[in-house]
Amino acid sequence: MSQEADPNSIRFATAITREIDPIDAGHELVAQILDAGLPSVSLLTLFFTANHVAAIDEIRAHLLEDLRPGVLLGMSASGVIFGREEIEDDPAVVVQAASLPGCRVQPFQFGQIDWDDDEDDDHLVLADELGVEVDGDERLVIALADPFSTPLVKTLPALKRLVGDASVVGGLSSGARQPRRNRLLLNDRILNEGAAGVLLSGAIDTKHTVTQGCRAVGRPYVITKSKRHIVQELGGQNALAAIKGMVGDLEPSDQQLVEGHGLLIGRVVNEYKDRFGPGDFVIRGLVGVDQDEGYVAVGDPQVTVGQTVQFHVRDQQAARGDFDLLLEAQRVHGPAAGALLFTCNGRGTNLYDEPNIDATLAMNALGDPPMIGAVCAGEIGPIGGRALVHGHTAVLSAFRGPDCG
Repeated sequence: MSQEADPNSIRFATAITREIDPIDAGHELVAQILDAGLPSVSLLTLFFTANHVAAIDEIRAHLLEDLRPGVLLGMSASGVIFGREEIEDDPAVVVQAASLPGCRVQPFQFGQIDWDDDEDDDHLVLADELGVEVDGDERLVIALADPFSTPLVKTLPALKRLVGDASVVGGLSSGARQPRRNRLLLNDRILNEGAAGVLLSGAIDTKHTVTQGCRAVGRPYVITKSKRHIVQELGGQNALAAIKGMVGDLEPSDQQLVEGHGLLIGRVVNEYKDRFGPGDFVIRGLVGVDQDEGYVAVGDPQVTVGQTVQFHVRDQQAARGDFDLLLEAQRVHGPAAGALLFTCNGRGTNLYDEPNIDATLAMNALGDPPMIGAVCAGEIGPIGGRALVHGHTAVLSAFRGPDCG
């Protein structure tokens, strides 16, 4: 799939192969990209399923030799996305070539970082680690990471501070369930831990949509007692007692969702707002309950006393409607030149009764651009001006020319 455009504008093309043989797979991908007639390839992004891990070095070599991209970035995943198709169970490699005149593409990688004692200097420490230059014209960071080895809790805030107003998007590899089995690609390097990515600066515009696939229930609570990630009291009441009371007051249909999928907890990003709706919460899971004490463990190390939270349920109708509503902001800006979509491995047919929902909604909103994506074990996307790792989420990044408005 390719997009016709002025030679001086940004252009994208995509390719897919289901071939397992690395020679056949490489040739098929190269042929599709060359047929698109891009003047150059500034960035080549690829996602591949576990079936292709053993052969990815040879496939990558074909792409580097024949397409000569400025930067190659890739990641293994449990599933991949090509246009409107979400390939959840079958082997596939998907590739997106981007010609980005006037845009600087800086590659980077990182693992465990030796931070200074002064947290105010974290972004400077990270800049040295990444080896990138920032000049105030940063537009986007695409970060791909291994979930077993990457210290994102401290790294993402430092990265966001480093790049200022630029957004950070990406995903955690879902290609394997054991450490050192995932694969990240960065030019001629193949990594099995840490993170790899690119920093885009200059003549490109990016717009992002983050949908968390769930719906708020009950009322907001203020955390009145907690210890680390253990919530002990909500609104002055024992946490578990408050939750049980809230669930007991729900409609029977919502109670069934709680019984079937459990509860999620949403932490408000901006406490200064009077009302909270979709996009105002960072959604996390409940990871444990102390029945004797009535305490609840939250999968969020940043919960603390004084924060506002509200519980959520997973609901396929709400997930679909929320994504479609949030995509209105993309429609305002017109068709995209290209796009990347990072979705949770709990979405797709694990959430919806039919396949390809998220990909189809995205393509409809963006005017069918050359789009690829990955099914992830955690999605990186912006909420409230912060760079955060999400779960149950779809993160869409749409690329347009710098004059799109």
